[in-house]
Amino acid sequence: MIRLPEKFIQRMSQTLSGDLEDFLASYDKPPVRGVRANLLKTSPEELKSLLAYKIERSKILEEGFVLNESPDGIGNDPYHIAGLFYIQEPSAMAPITAAEIKPGMRVLDICAAPGGKSFAAAFAMENEGSILSCDLHENKLKRIREGAQRLGITCIETAAVDGRAFRK
Repeated sequence: MIRLPEKFIQRMSQTLSGDLEDFLASYDKPPVRGVRANLLKTSPEELKSLLAYKIERSKILEEGFVLNESPDGIGNDPYHIAGLFYIQEPSAMAPITAAEIKPGMRVLDICAAPGGKSFAAAFAMENEGSILSCDLHENKLKRIREGAQRLGITCIETAAVDGRAFRK
């Protein structure tokens, strides 16, 4: 098992109570990888038929898939380059689903890099409305702008702003 700092284990013990052992055991498992269909360009059914990877539907959301293999070079897949899907860990798909984002909304993502939540929000909004994606570093914002362009998203603006500026 990976060696974790004792303070971290103590904090997680208080937070997770009875689930601590399962949480700690998760560090010995390989990471779960997934992809999310870009609903602006394809349907989940079409994406599944196009991809050659071993995938299964995510239990978190309809357009999400879990990869049952860890393919090298998935970022160079022609369908990824064409923007038909976004590589995203399955648990990272949950926040936008839980937020019940709809077309026409205004969304603020105060810790946006590398862009997955902002992109997912744009898919849920059907690219209608506005998203302000913030991060402290311009190089990370550049990645968000490039990802949005690849995915065909036009409702995202970026800003180099500390999220704490929005407290008021």
